[in-house]
Amino acid sequence: MTLQQLRYIVAIADTMSFAQAALSTGVTQPTLSAMVRKLELELGATLFDRSTKPISITEMGSVVVPRARKVLAEAESISQAIAEAQHSLSGPLRLGILPTIAPYLLPLFLRTFVKTYPQLELVIQELKTGEIAARLLDGRLDIGILATPHEYVKGLEILPLFEESFYAYAKTPTTKKYLLAEEIDPDELWVLEEGHCFGDQVLDLCALSRSSHSLHYVSGSIDTLKRLVEAQGGITVLPELALRSLSKKEIKHTRPFAPPTPKRTVSLVMRKDFVRTQVTEVLAKAVKDAVEE
Repeated sequence: MTLQQLRYIVAIADTMSFAQAALSTGVTQPTLSAMVRKLELELGATLFDRSTKPISITEMGSVVVPRARKVLAEAESISQAIAEAQHSLSGPLRLGILPTIAPYLLPLFLRTFVKTYPQLELVIQELKTGEIAARLLDGRLDIGILATPHEYVKGLEILPLFEESFYAYAKTPTTKKYLLAEEIDPDELWVLEEGHCFGDQVLDLCALSRSSHSLHYVSGSIDTLKRLVEAQGGITVLPELALRSLSKKEIKHTRPFAPPTPKRTVSLVMRKDFVRTQVTEVLAKAVKDAVEE
C-alpha cells in the first residue's frame, strides 16, 4: 500500500469516475485502474462497484476511503510542520468559507493578502457549515471561515475574528429607530434554504421553526433574498458586512434590531492538530485589519 494508491482511491471517491480521477491526479486511466486494482487485491476487498453508472463505493470502500483521507492528511502535515519550522509562508492553503460571508468579506482583504503572501497557493471553496466541518476533519480543507458557535465545529479549534450585527431589510422603510424581532410577520419573512446556518440563526432570532411555519425559503443567496424583498415585498435579515455594498437609498430600507442586538461571531476554524500557526496568524490579522478599516 502506498500513499499514491491512497490518493487514487480518494480521487475516485471525490469524482465517482476513474477517468476524472486520472485527470485530477495526472496519470493515465489504465495506470490508475491498475494501481487501484493492485490495492484491492492486497486488501482482499473491492472498493468500488464498477458495474454502476456512475460508479459507487462499496461497503468496504466506505470503510477504507475515510481512513485514506486521514492518512494523506497526516502525511501532508509532515511537510507543513517542516515549512512551519522554517518560517515559510508558502505552499497550498485550502480555505472553506460560508456563502453568507464570502461575498462581503473576501473583497475586503483577499487582493492585499495574495499580494503580500505570493508564495501561498490559496484555494477557496464556498460551502455550508456541515460540509466545511467534514472537510476539515478529513483533511480536504485546512481552514474554515464560519459563524460560531455551531454544533458542527465541536472538537475543532476556533479563533474568533470579529462580531457583526444583524439588520432587517424591508421593501417599505419604517420610521422606527429599532425593530423588535417579534414584530416580524413569519409569512412575510424571506430566509435562506435549509442547511445554511445564517438562515437558522434568523429563525432562532424570530423564534420560528421551519417545520411549523409556511416560510418563504427559496434561495441560498442573501443578495437574492434582498432582491426578492425589493420585488415582492416582505422582509429579510442581512449581516452587517452586507450593508457596505448597499446604496444610500437601500440603506434607508434597513433597521437595526432593538438591544440586545443579535449578532454572529465570524471565526477561523481548523483541526486541533493543524501545525501551520504562522499561516493562521497572518490570515487572522489580514481579516481583522480589513474589517476594522
